[in-house]
Amino acid sequence: MLERGHPLLNIDNVVRMPHIGYVTRDEYEVQFADIFDQIVAYAAGTPINVVNPDVLKGVHGPGRDPSNPRALGLPEPRF
Repeated sequence: MLERGHPLLNIDNVVRMPHIGYVTRDEYEVQFADIFDQIVAYAAGTPINVVNPDVLKGVHGPGRDPSNPRALGLPEPRF
């Protein structure tokens, strides 16, 4: 979010909109399917598409069971 006085907010030929200006229904389905697959893989202890794998060292380190949300300090999932 830019400050109210930012010069870009006062230019007539600049369109301001949220990050996703338009997405097709098909694209939403692809995105949510990918997100769901990532959540399921993480819950199974085999995370996929990890951008920063170093973060998982503490989560999946010795004595940490990634399939046990309480061991990770997370609330129990509700499905």
